[in-house]
Amino acid sequence: MNFRASIIRNKKSLQKIGFIRNEAMFFLNSQDYSVADPVKKQTQRLLRPVFGTFKAQTKKETKNLNFFSTPGMGKAVAKFQQANISNTNYNFFMWKGVGQNLAGQDLVVNAKKTANRIFFPLDEQSAFPFFILRHRGRILPRLLGGAFYQELRAEALETSRMERVGLRVPKVIATFQFSNSFQGQYVGIKPNQSFLKHLATAKGAMSAGLYRQVITNREVIGIKSMALGQNIRAFRNVLRVSELAQVLSQRVTSKSTQKISAILELSAAILAGEKKSAMSVTDYVRQMAELFGEQVATLINHNILHAKLAQHKHDITLAGEFCDFDDCNPSVSKKMLQLMVYDQIFYVAAQLQVIGFAASQCRVAAKSIDIVATYTQAILNQLTKQKRSRLAELCQGNVFGSMSSLAGRDMMIRANLSGNQQLFSAIKKSLAQPHGLR
Repeated sequence: MNFRASIIRNKKSLQKIGFIRNEAMFFLNSQDYSVADPVKKQTQRLLRPVFGTFKAQTKKETKNLNFFSTPGMGKAVAKFQQANISNTNYNFFMWKGVGQNLAGQDLVVNAKKTANRIFFPLDEQSAFPFFILRHRGRILPRLLGGAFYQELRAEALETSRMERVGLRVPKVIATFQFSNSFQGQYVGIKPNQSFLKHLATAKGAMSAGLYRQVITNREVIGIKSMALGQNIRAFRNVLRVSELAQVLSQRVTSKSTQKISAILELSAAILAGEKKSAMSVTDYVRQMAELFGEQVATLINHNILHAKLAQHKHDITLAGEFCDFDDCNPSVSKKMLQLMVYDQIFYVAAQLQVIGFAASQCRVAAKSIDIVATYTQAILNQLTKQKRSRLAELCQGNVFGSMSSLAGRDMMIRANLSGNQQLFSAIKKSLAQPHGLR
């Protein structure tokens, strides 16, 4: 079977229905950036930062149309580029921090439809405009299309650590920092200042209450340098669970069903290529249940807490890769951390449920697939004896797996986990059955 041709064919199907859209990008010149880690000479031409079209873009640079974005790529673009790196086959390269792209523009348009949801205190026409997004009770200060070098570097180091403990992750190929001259000329943000200092220039454009909320934001306080850059990562599959969830949230139409089917077919083709075996969508759903179970067990075994898994469904790809490790193990006590890592069983299950729902909506998944049993058994098979014992203790209590325990009063987490309490109860019951924890 020609797996490459199958992937290309399914990718074209998503392009045809407008889920994948071409992006015009420009490669930067070598004097415009520096690289944190050496890049092999044979890949230097490909592995350079790229930038989206914007007002101050110079005309001498060559436009490249082989990049694309999907609805979930708010500050990134990708390219179909198969490569074997350290004995792992990847299908896509993704550039994170490319400036404004089509997905970012959609975010702004959709947010503006809701009053007071998005606010640009400074120049909205700059390459990386600063904006404030109100989302489910939270204030989210962001640079549209921009990625802080400080966070990119942390992501690269943490992703490498996750890879070493056996987690299935994308491969960070290179981390770039824009030069001071490039950032000053095209971005208009001084790199040698903190986010807080940069925000002082916008103080007069915000109400006193909003400004106070922004400057006390944990993410803002944590950014010590406004230096920007890009990460290039290699993925098995660039599509995220959140993108499938977004389509599922829309009114059921022939077009939405077509999108879901195309996403699942592409994802099944990608996993089939990895396994070197033909794979139906039914087989794909079963494989994902096993992969998700193995992944969450690895997190538990190594006491790793991916904090954002609770908040949204954007950090797991449809090839089971866990992403965006720039905020792991938040500031909690060691005792609390050792408890919280088990909650990830339910956070990840909520994402697995999206895949199951999508498959059932398209009527392509066999009813015989017991996602709960497959998922929980994969967890138990992977957990160490000590972790299994602790999990057995947690399953005996009433609190473990409850919405009050998992989300508390956090509106974002509650919204992310909404509708899954029955699933969580089934998982807890499956874990505690005789074939499970003993």
